[in-house]
Amino acid sequence: MTIKFHGTMLGASVIDAHLDRKDLRRLLRCRPEEVPGLVLLLNRQPRYHNGLDAIAIAVALAELRAKGKRS
Repeated sequence: MTIKFHGTMLGASVIDAHLDRKDLRRLLRCRPEEVPGLVLLLNRQPRYHNGLDAIAIAVALAELRAKGKRS
């Protein structure tokens, strides 16, 4: 699954890792300052093999949240 946020494609490592929808929902529900830590925890799970880019995900989520506030 390729995840696209506000016209921004997440980094190749995130796309290759196939961020699970359940994990995406979990990331969207947490506070922005918790995102990098949660991504680090997700990275420890065998399905991600330490392939998630915490910064790219945090930026993409911030863009998505900003877009939601403008709507």
